[in-house]
Amino acid sequence: MTAPAAPPPAAPAAPAAPQTPGPAAAAPALETPAGGTPPAGETAAGFTVESGTGAAEATSRPGAGSVRHEFLHDATNLLVEGDVVGGDKHVFLIGGTERVRLSKLSPLMAEPVAEAFVPPPQGWDDLRADFGARRTAILREAAGYGKTATAIRLFQAASTQVVYHLDPKVDLTRLAEWLEPDRSGTRPVPPGSGFLCQPAQLDHLHGWVLQSLDAALVAADARLVLTVASDTPLADEDLRDYLLRLPPPPDHASIVRSHLRWRLGDFRADQVLAQPALLALVDELLGTEASRRFAGDLAHVISQELDGGTPNVARIRTRMAQRTSEDFDIWFGGLADLESRSFAIALAAFNGLPYENVTQAARMLRSRLEPDRPPILAGSLTDLASARTEEFQERRRDRLRALRARTRGGQVRMPYGRVPAEVVEYTDEQHHRLVIRHAWSEYQIQRILLDWLGALVEDAAEQVRVWAATTIGLLATHSFDYVVQAVLAGWATSDQPWRREAVAQALRVPAADPVLRPTVNRLVAAWYADRDRPLAQATAARVYGVSLGRTDPGAAVDALERLAAIDDIRIAASIGDSFADLLADDADRLAPVVLGALLRWLGDRKREAAGQLVFLILADALVTELADGPAPWPTLLFLADRRPDLRTRLVLLWRHVLNAALLHDEAEKVMAVWAGLAEADQALRDAFVGMVRATAAGHERTRRILERCARQWRSPDNLRATPRTADAVVAALDGEKVPA
Repeated sequence: MTAPAAPPPAAPAAPAAPQTPGPAAAAPALETPAGGTPPAGETAAGFTVESGTGAAEATSRPGAGSVRHEFLHDATNLLVEGDVVGGDKHVFLIGGTERVRLSKLSPLMAEPVAEAFVPPPQGWDDLRADFGARRTAILREAAGYGKTATAIRLFQAASTQVVYHLDPKVDLTRLAEWLEPDRSGTRPVPPGSGFLCQPAQLDHLHGWVLQSLDAALVAADARLVLTVASDTPLADEDLRDYLLRLPPPPDHASIVRSHLRWRLGDFRADQVLAQPALLALVDELLGTEASRRFAGDLAHVISQELDGGTPNVARIRTRMAQRTSEDFDIWFGGLADLESRSFAIALAAFNGLPYENVTQAARMLRSRLEPDRPPILAGSLTDLASARTEEFQERRRDRLRALRARTRGGQVRMPYGRVPAEVVEYTDEQHHRLVIRHAWSEYQIQRILLDWLGALVEDAAEQVRVWAATTIGLLATHSFDYVVQAVLAGWATSDQPWRREAVAQALRVPAADPVLRPTVNRLVAAWYADRDRPLAQATAARVYGVSLGRTDPGAAVDALERLAAIDDIRIAASIGDSFADLLADDADRLAPVVLGALLRWLGDRKREAAGQLVFLILADALVTELADGPAPWPTLLFLADRRPDLRTRLVLLWRHVLNAALLHDEAEKVMAVWAGLAEADQALRDAFVGMVRATAAGHERTRRILERCARQWRSPDNLRATPRTADAVVAALDGEKVPA
């Protein structure tokens, strides 16, 4: 950790805890430069843990930590480092020591081939049959033939389940070794996979390499296709056995017609192609040197440049003249109106969220990009239609098709459980990142984008807040200093907790970048050590849990323990939430460390109050869902039920907070939440009752407190009565009575 070192506080007399995992790192010092003056509203007066201000709220969010962790995990995967559907990308070592990203074939490439591929006029059936008999094939033809599209179509015709792009620099001599299953018998890719590669060099590839690959490909039920230029020399004669003889390609005009029929439908496409001016332009642009991809791109541009069904020849000519090899530029340039571009950017930021959330975000962005646009305020559908008809001019499916997006059924995690939802996402796993980067770097709307995302950080839906903060973090990887100065530095000292939370969630993205992580460390160290700004310290506490603790949990635990000596409930609550994040990431490894730290704090006058509050936050905020369970388990109880070393610590912590005068009301409230969860699950109830009995064992005062709680749980006036749990607890506690 890059931070000024400081000697640790004196160790209190308390039970020893297990050694903190992770590399040793010194936490930032708590001292600040002399002469500092607390800003107005930031002094800790009135915010001590002992004052009780905020303690009830901090311990009244059942399951909130687990929900937050799920949203953070999904947002990071969906927006930053994972596939569109929420899975993880495959990253493997294939030769050498470089990590190679194994990306699935983009739907932007696969879908046009599946829907509009034009086979060669002769020899296609023979080519398919030849391909079907092979595991490895080399397609060698002139540039512009359409080798990649042909390879994709051959994969599709062979019912290949998943096609992956291999990096051109991959060492193919190691591919056979990599395809072997691991010790558990698990293979790196599913059966029926295909690999497509345009190798950077073929002069070092010999026939024996592909021969050795064949057996591995058969065992893995996989195929490999290499595409090379016709003038590429072969290293030896054995490679000729892998060459597929390609028939003459289709003409350009048939490709344009097929792609237009796919995009517009047969009737409308034929009408468009009947326009003499367009036919002349197509003939002009599609010379003998044009590639087959150029023909497909031309059809795409034509489909976007229609004025009432009539092709705008001038715009088509201009766009094709400006055409680059990047399909993305063609696509984004073809979004004709601000409505579509606003939706594209909103979908990029909230990719994978329910359609309604994305639509609302798009409207908010458009209102900032077009501030003079009159708002829609209408009392009836008639007024609405007369005031503004453009919202009804484009159907959702047409918009999604133009945006290369799709909807799918999914679930959304809510405080009261999971509910079905229709989520919307780009079909290409890279598209949303390209849109965000393009909007940020190509247009002078940086401040507008940050203001827009800043407003969404305050949204009522937590997943919207998490996605907005994560998108800010993604922008910070492009312009770190600007984003920090424009929003994050100010939010770090905000009295609004959701803004401080957004800072921690945003920094999660650059903190994962090895280049930016030292800079994030230095930034957070300055906040951490600033005693004059307890809100900045509270933000630093959240960053350690959400961002920096992902790669160095040991240093994060150490930093949070030092910070717990400051008696400020805003800092203590942030420490509690950060411990919840760390446990949600790796509960098995960190639970002994965290519970051991809390036991130490309870024996330390400076950290006693923070220790009680943090424990109750963990007890309240973390739940573990079991696939076959009727109710989620409190995570601490779930872990303790399976590990005797944790059970002892959990009992000691519960006994302490129930008997202490500081937060006994909050402790009884959280205990009641656990009792409520146990009411519907016999296994959970048994574990809960066993923990309660152990907590009361040999401690008459604790037994009486728990017995009183059980009576309240089954009281007729209790709107959330839990009679089964209460009866079981009372029966267990009767056996713990101390004889008079």
